[in-house]
Amino acid sequence: MDNVTLSQYVGQQIIAVIPILFGDTTPRPYKLVGVETAGMWVASQAFTDILLKSAKQQAAPKTVAVFVPFHQISFVFGAIEGVALYEKALGIEE
Repeated sequence: MDNVTLSQYVGQQIIAVIPILFGDTTPRPYKLVGVETAGMWVASQAFTDILLKSAKQQAAPKTVAVFVPFHQISFVFGAIEGVALYEKALGIEE
């Protein structure tokens, strides 16, 4: 398998735990907008909803993207090419 880098997921949906945005450790979907040395840019409908509600707005003229430093991210995962198997169900679990 080739090395996986976060930048490969730009423009795609990822799942991440970012406690600084929501104050909890719930995995949530984000669209990865960009990756920089110190963190990543993400768009999130849930976060956009919070911002619009606090601003007493129903819509924003553009998609909201937020920069999150890597030290504020608990984990990130995305899908890679290939079949995913539930090993226990197939009887091949170690």
